[in-house]
Amino acid sequence: MPLPAFRPLLTRLAALVAAACAATAQAAPDNPADLSLEDLLKVDVVTASRKAQAVQDVAAAVYVITREDIEHSGASSLPAALSLAPGVEVQRLASGRWAVGTRGFSGRFANKLLVLMDGRSIYSPLFSGVLWEMEGTLMEDIERIEVIRGPGAALWGANAVNGVINIITRQARDTQGTLVAASTGTLERGSLALRHGGTLPGGHWRAWISHQDAKHFDDLSGQPGHDGWRTTRAGFRVDRALTGDTTLSLSGGLTDNTSGDRWYTASLVSPTGVNVDDIVQRTNATHLLARASRLGSDGSETVVQGYLATDRVVGGRFFDQHRMTVDLDAQHRPRPIGHHDLVLGATWRSSHDSVGSGPGLFAFGQPQRTFTVASLFVNDEITLRPDTLRATVGARIEHNSFTGWEPQPHLRLAWTPNPTQTLWGALSRAVRTPSRAERDIQVDLRAVPANPPTPPVLLRSITTEARPLDSELIDAFELGYRQQFGPSVALDVALFSNRYHRLTGGSSGGQSFELAPVPHVVQLLLPGNGLHGRTRGGELVLDWRVQRGWRVQATYSHVETSVMSNSADPVSIGSAATQGAGTPERLLSLRSTLALGGNVDADARLRHASAISGAATTPVPGYTTLDLRLAWHARPGLTLALIGENLLRAHHLEGAPELLPSQTLRVPRMAHVKALWQF
Repeated sequence: MPLPAFRPLLTRLAALVAAACAATAQAAPDNPADLSLEDLLKVDVVTASRKAQAVQDVAAAVYVITREDIEHSGASSLPAALSLAPGVEVQRLASGRWAVGTRGFSGRFANKLLVLMDGRSIYSPLFSGVLWEMEGTLMEDIERIEVIRGPGAALWGANAVNGVINIITRQARDTQGTLVAASTGTLERGSLALRHGGTLPGGHWRAWISHQDAKHFDDLSGQPGHDGWRTTRAGFRVDRALTGDTTLSLSGGLTDNTSGDRWYTASLVSPTGVNVDDIVQRTNATHLLARASRLGSDGSETVVQGYLATDRVVGGRFFDQHRMTVDLDAQHRPRPIGHHDLVLGATWRSSHDSVGSGPGLFAFGQPQRTFTVASLFVNDEITLRPDTLRATVGARIEHNSFTGWEPQPHLRLAWTPNPTQTLWGALSRAVRTPSRAERDIQVDLRAVPANPPTPPVLLRSITTEARPLDSELIDAFELGYRQQFGPSVALDVALFSNRYHRLTGGSSGGQSFELAPVPHVVQLLLPGNGLHGRTRGGELVLDWRVQRGWRVQATYSHVETSVMSNSADPVSIGSAATQGAGTPERLLSLRSTLALGGNVDADARLRHASAISGAATTPVPGYTTLDLRLAWHARPGLTLALIGENLLRAHHLEGAPELLPSQTLRVPRMAHVKALWQF
């Protein structure tokens, strides 16, 4: 970017410095380059086994994104932070839209990844995935993000097929005082966050509010896209000690989000067969969560959690959904009995929705539905040889309103011949239940213009109660190895091979003739479970402490995806090709965190993603790009940072739209300045 383009940023940075020059004491953030490898491997994670367990001991492909990692990456959104983890495929599709997946089957509507925030599921039953533009929190309030690659259904239930992500926020006692964060840049018109924390009898509290306003991306022709994005969020958390061994946490939040999009919908009267609609998508969400934990005098642990969540998603004139979800979860870990360490639990969730749709794209057979899930699980970690060999046997028995009973077991083995080495393996089974949209939706996919004497043809996908979809099924095998080589180098390798059964695809249906709005033929496409597939690959992480204050980390991920049809139907074969597309085969990242001295940090990250080809709507070339961050801890409590993203090219493509007929947009080179003031 030429120097004149940076002058407005430098002017804004000077204004931020002036506004914060009265900052008073609070220690500067820790540098992740100063954290020892021993400390990182001893970090406790809870997602992999529903109990605190050191990373080195976990029999799963686990990676922890720390608070310091997020700080030094300059990430301003959850998807940007998740891209730090190996094997997590993050594609930015627009100013405020992302596709996130792991180990294949990526896309904006990726439906094989379960995402939690403080144990609360942010997965939507509407399409079995996450609308990332709706989800977020104050980035400075995240303690860590635990990323489990591979099935986690035995502990967390259906849809934890290819992975589980748990975003864990900081306790209120760790966020006392006041925080002000402000940024502006070439993409962001402005971002501002305020947080304040205090004490109360027996505990602590915090409250926060944030606002982001981002400009549009450009389309493939260089014209402005219709994707400007604004979001306002607010939240609170209260932590109290009720007795000496019982604690209560109460948290909540709300989101108001507006983003633009451009849809190319089927038209029987247009000469091109397409209507162009500029829409505004509006999403609102609220949640309230309560969590009580009790530590027994005999060493047992009990956790009870419940939450209420509501959301509304409006897609222009085409779509309007209201949803309310109630969830209760309880687990108990008794005192270890002999060589057995048990975790027992139960979950109940009810989600009620009301869906409306306008003409021209969607139609729902039932405007209202209630979806209920109830389950029991048990997980037993058995010590076969003290301090050396452990086996974990577990299963969840789940019942849902759509497909009935779904057993989901796993078997894991971990061998630790010494404190610096772990070899582990796992066999798992998981299911992905049909989404609300897959149960009874009609979608007009595409119109083929008339070619006299042939009338126009409308391709329509329709699911009915007479042809309900079944659950998708995965059988997974994993093998992993971790080793620490002295105090400076650590290696983590994971391999996997997954087989998928009953994958959802389409098949040819019948034809009918309709007169309105013009005489035309309707060709039906019928969804079904007629596909099967396989993914295999692995991830590698090499962590090197070059010297005090300098950390270098390299990650590499590889995934091969193949999806086949069970029939010779051309539509089914085409849907198999579409299912297998959408994921880059190779991801490479090289990250450096360096403390330069004089309270200055320099962070760099080189990223590469291979091409996405196959049956994607738009082929996505491979790309390599560079992110840089230069931060100055001007005084205790005040940090000023200059951040550049995607610096090697003026723009590049990361992903193409799926399912929705949306615009394809390029990710631009970006720069912004940020001031963080804590007092």
